[in-house]
Amino acid sequence: MNPDGSDRVKLTFWAHSSMPFHNVWSAGGKTLAYIDSDNETERRWLSVVDGNGQNRRRLLDITDLKMNSMALSPDGRTVVLSLDSTRLIKKPQGGTVHVEVAEDTDLFTVDVKTRKLNRLTDTPDVVETLPSYSPDGKQVSFVGKDADEIRSDIPDIYVMDADGGNRRRLVRHLEGEGFYQPELLWSPDSSKIIFIRYNLSISDSEHYTDIFVIDVKAGVLTNLTDSPYIFDGESSWSPDSRKIAFYSGNVTEGYHTLIKDIGSGNLTRLDQGVSSWTPDGKGLIFVNPLNVFELMIVDADGINPRTLAVSKDIRISMPFWLSE
Repeated sequence: MNPDGSDRVKLTFWAHSSMPFHNVWSAGGKTLAYIDSDNETERRWLSVVDGNGQNRRRLLDITDLKMNSMALSPDGRTVVLSLDSTRLIKKPQGGTVHVEVAEDTDLFTVDVKTRKLNRLTDTPDVVETLPSYSPDGKQVSFVGKDADEIRSDIPDIYVMDADGGNRRRLVRHLEGEGFYQPELLWSPDSSKIIFIRYNLSISDSEHYTDIFVIDVKAGVLTNLTDSPYIFDGESSWSPDSRKIAFYSGNVTEGYHTLIKDIGSGNLTRLDQGVSSWTPDGKGLIFVNPLNVFELMIVDADGINPRTLAVSKDIRISMPFWLSE
């Protein structure tokens, strides 16, 4: 819809909350990739629709593909999928052949125009999930878990060229660490990635999170929040890639929104929850915590909260500002 709530268009008709899909918009909101389902037959399709609600089409029947996650390229031409690629391994044992089943997940791409499915990776040693395109469309990041049992629950972060080449591991996690919110969020300038690490080692009963940033080119990892006994999450990049907004706090001290300047380290506190920056970086949009039918905006310095739009019949959640 428009920022004032006018020209609201329904794009999808089926819920798909059982799978973690994030960043399924192309740049500028020209195309949306989503999951289309049939309640009677229980079949599901990877589908796309133009941002104006037109040209809805099904690309791929995923009913039996055990899909984990997906992302849409910024130009809207390619969808990358994390799919089950379990394989059978035959091993000679004396005069017989022993067959083992190797659990695996690889990345595949679907061409939006031709609907052709192509394998992007073939890595039996790594289970690959949660792909995400860099904003310039040149790279894909993803979460990888070693297939061996010793590190089966410890995720790492990888990046590679969009065609699958030049693959490298950026972050190797240690025991007692993992993802709280596993999506990898690229900075608008495609130079950095932020993610949220779930620290399990503070105590046996209390677990907290910090937000980390990776310099993709240099491979340098930095803890941006470094706040023991505080939950930090729901982060969002500013359009100029210089700041992040995030939710922070705990049950004792309460929760609030902070904006951190990555260069200077300066923090600005907001009383409102935030969902997305405005394209000019001067404000953030959020849902009124006292009225889920009201979309609001607040200046980036935390002042001047005001109403953008009010919906009388649709609850608003997770608003995201689409811009060129």
